[in-house]
Amino acid sequence: MELDSNPEIKNKFEIGKPIQRSPQIICYGVSDETTEETVANSIKQHCSLDETNQDVKIIHNFKGTRGRNWIVETTPEIFSTLSKTSKLNIGWERISYKEYIRPKQCFKCCKFGHLAKHCKEEKPLCTHCGSNEHTWKNCKASPTCINCTQSNEKNNKKNETNHCCTSKSCPIYIKEVKFIASKTNYGQ
Repeated sequence: MELDSNPEIKNKFEIGKPIQRSPQIICYGVSDETTEETVANSIKQHCSLDETNQDVKIIHNFKGTRGRNWIVETTPEIFSTLSKTSKLNIGWERISYKEYIRPKQCFKCCKFGHLAKHCKEEKPLCTHCGSNEHTWKNCKASPTCINCTQSNEKNNKKNETNHCCTSKSCPIYIKEVKFIASKTNYGQ
């Protein structure tokens, strides 16, 4: 039986496909003077698109180790074109870029899926060792991932815990990245 053909269910629930996330890239080390318009137009030019095309959306930029890093949202088609190379000309610079998938992580309780401003925990945990006695700034303990520790206890797992909860090699972080990628529309 189709759910949307049953009037009892159709009137009580809204049935639809989940909204997928658009692909994003991060452009590294862009000159501080570069404008949002220049970044967007450079990507459009790289993909042979008209400058009036609205399919390149700047999400935000932030200070990197060399210049600014820009987060850009695209369509699956543009992402596919971009994924064939790893360099892009922006202004007079040749910059590197890659896919951007960054799970939301709370820096109060260290869990994924929400930010600190929405956290319900009362006392913050150290992101380095998981203790609630101090913050990462004055931590002298060895790194211990609170997420892997809790997952091991809850699910009888054997994840390594000798890393901090913000490590890119954390199994829980990797699982979150894969989950976000599974909800991304790559157009396939």
